[in-house]
Amino acid sequence: MKTRMKFAVVLLSIGALSIGGCGWDVDGADRMNELYPKSDDGQPQDVIEDGGEEDVSNPDATGDDTQDDVVGTDANVWPDVSYEGIEGRWAGRLVSRGKMAPIGDPVDMSTSDLFLAQGTEGNLTLTFCDEIIDVNPNEMFSTSTVTKQALRDAIAATPIELTATAGGIDAQKIVWRWALAASIGDDDDFPEEVTLENYPDIDEDTFEGVTMSVSVVAFGSPTSGERYMAKRVKFDLAAGQMSGDGRWITGAMTYVVDEKVLGASVAMLEMGATITPLTEGTLYQFRRVDDQFDCAALVAGHETLFQGAP
Repeated sequence: MKTRMKFAVVLLSIGALSIGGCGWDVDGADRMNELYPKSDDGQPQDVIEDGGEEDVSNPDATGDDTQDDVVGTDANVWPDVSYEGIEGRWAGRLVSRGKMAPIGDPVDMSTSDLFLAQGTEGNLTLTFCDEIIDVNPNEMFSTSTVTKQALRDAIAATPIELTATAGGIDAQKIVWRWALAASIGDDDDFPEEVTLENYPDIDEDTFEGVTMSVSVVAFGSPTSGERYMAKRVKFDLAAGQMSGDGRWITGAMTYVVDEKVLGASVAMLEMGATITPLTEGTLYQFRRVDDQFDCAALVAGHETLFQGAP
């Protein structure tokens, strides 16, 4: 899980004037003054070359507002792909909003699970990229969590399969399990005994369950270390229709999450907190991308990529 990162792309263009390369037979500064003379107040004036015509056309008069196709970064430009049917590559997120109360009053939180998805006839296959958790701090407590590559690889090894049609995603329920033995049923309580048989070491770091890097500030005292855990999330997805332009698939959902802290490198991090799901703002979103779009682009741009979703 990663804390949110602000994502911006700034493009800085530097132009170099080469007198010889442009075929100028006069001093470059003189030529620039000839092309762009200044008025008495020192401000540049517009000059039309002999035989030329001033372009007074309005670029918006055509009605082709290309800005609608750009959300804010290079990765957000709509790709040159087919926008018909479910087939193709998608970037998606499942956003689970809730409240938790580790210390003091309950605080708002959200969990965004990010996926690359491949659409085929009748299916949408979700491959995990990362989990981003935001927890609003209170006066006594704040926390942040970061996933490790080994965890991301381990979760991605078992994709989520959604049933779909050419026009969107079917209503369905899915159970997503992190580091739970196959003998533990989808409705079973988590075993109290922490063993590799109950909570396999799927990220292969010798500790039961999966390992996450966690930082906590409690009563002004910071603590950082690693937490070992397992979890199970039950998602109940409502049907989601594809937008008319074929760019989006969105829908509402609900969820229930069970987590168990199996241990930690620092005793303070063994403290867990129950998450109470919220309905408002809990949803899923998928947007069309091209085959070159990868997890790195999704994680870096996830805050802006889904702006404008229906």
